[in-house]
Amino acid sequence: MAGMADLKFDLEDDLSVSDLRKVDEWEPRLTEAGKLRLQRRGEVLGVLLSPREWRALKEQTERYERVLRLIEDERDRHIISEREAGPLLRGEELRDALGQELEKAELL
Repeated sequence: MAGMADLKFDLEDDLSVSDLRKVDEWEPRLTEAGKLRLQRRGEVLGVLLSPREWRALKEQTERYERVLRLIEDERDRHIISEREAGPLLRGEELRDALGQELEKAELL
């Protein structure tokens, strides 16, 4: 499993828009640092990521999405099992009960 993507920037990780055409100068920095902040007049316009950093960020995001789906699925199973233990709810009763459960879980 890959490590977490490093989203911190050092001062030397800046690249000005005017230097963007000088690929030979900034490409080694991108390879070493993994990311560069693209700036114009001190304002950050975007971020350049090396392929290595892009893959790390993509893998990290996919891991988080999988974990979130597991958490959501478990929450749904819990709500369903609680409802199965009590009387069968339909229509507005079911909607209201589900809304209350989601509010208790601070998801609504």
